[in-house]
Amino acid sequence: MDYWTNYEVYERLLEDVHILIGGSVGSGKSVVMNALIATLLTHDPAEKCMMLIDPKRVELVAYKDTAHCIGHATESHEIIGLLEKAGRIMETRYQSMEEQRIKRWKGAELYIFVDEFGDLMTTDRKQFLPLIKRLAQMGRAAGIHVVMATQCTLRSVIPTEVKINLDTRVALRVPSPLDSRNVLDCNGAEKLPKYGQGLIRWRGEVTPELWELPMYQDEDLDELAQARRRI
Repeated sequence: MDYWTNYEVYERLLEDVHILIGGSVGSGKSVVMNALIATLLTHDPAEKCMMLIDPKRVELVAYKDTAHCIGHATESHEIIGLLEKAGRIMETRYQSMEEQRIKRWKGAELYIFVDEFGDLMTTDRKQFLPLIKRLAQMGRAAGIHVVMATQCTLRSVIPTEVKINLDTRVALRVPSPLDSRNVLDCNGAEKLPKYGQGLIRWRGEVTPELWELPMYQDEDLDELAQARRRI
């Protein structure tokens, strides 16, 4: 089986609409999330911007002051408020598209990065689920992308009504074939090494691809975030 071994894989991932990242503790979810954000930061903020949902407070905080970030939330009420703001942006974009009689948004793409959405499904499911579901269902034409990562890959945490709209799936090492199926809809991720490799099921594809995990060094991420800070 062929491997992806360079950073172009992250650029390709950003081209897809929505992304689900699932894997056990220490399998590399943060590596993937940070690499996607680092790749986004290489673009102009007028081309790609982001909202960061960071329940653990430490994973995404380095990027909150970049010119690309239009919102960073850690507390439950902040997270719900940020998702509601994303919903309003989506509605405004659809209104603009209707007035212009176009079918796709032509402005900046908005990426909503959600770290540990399994925690949110446990603590704020009634508020969180409808908001993220609507963004995943309707964000496509409005240039809104949802990128969600979780270490809990149970079916109750990744409900079908959300997963069906997450076109591209990234599976790192998971505990069992059942967990692999919950992420990829097929077995395989349970056989991955503990760290360093993942399986990607691209949008529109049935068979996942095996890839090595390109990793940005922490100092490179810090330097990039500092370079992209708001002036």
